[in-house]
Amino acid sequence: MSKNNSKLAQKLQSDIDSSKPNIITNDDNMSFLKKKYGNKFNEDISDSEDDLTSLRSMRNKPVKNTQEKETKENKEKKQVEYSQNFKNMVIQYIKSDDKIREHQEQIKNLRNKKKEAEDFILRDLENYDEKAIAVGGSLLRKNEHESKSALKQDIIKETLMKKIGDAVEVQKLINMMEENRKITTRVSLKRIIEK
Repeated sequence: MSKNNSKLAQKLQSDIDSSKPNIITNDDNMSFLKKKYGNKFNEDISDSEDDLTSLRSMRNKPVKNTQEKETKENKEKKQVEYSQNFKNMVIQYIKSDDKIREHQEQIKNLRNKKKEAEDFILRDLENYDEKAIAVGGSLLRKNEHESKSALKQDIIKETLMKKIGDAVEVQKLINMMEENRKITTRVSLKRIIEK
């Protein structure tokens, strides 16, 4: 383990040992949470576009609690002791998250440079009236493809109105479609860095 990683691990270990866990529940004051964590607390927690779970929708669902509801005094008195494995997993999570953030920034910069070069090359290929250029063992080819926009609710509504002509009946059909949509729930950790 490098010297920097060792120091980071020691700091994280110390932070975990000295931290008093703050469990966020449905009863917590939203203004306090917004003040402490900023707008990120209300942002979508999904990491992918196909995961539509958001903190706002989760907040509206009651939390299932099999234990008796604790008072604030009991929460403060309760001493949590973490296992060494738990501490190691927290450290691993934080390190991995830091590396991902660092790499994402590098990837973003590389994509911007690639896009700049792509725009330049496409413009010049057009000027030279060429469709491709051979480079080493590669071929850079001008590629064109068409794609349709996503099928959105307003397009469906407009099309149904043209066919049916009854706004009330169209709205009933839209509501039925919405009710028949499959709901997928995914549970994950989201790191929110305090302001």
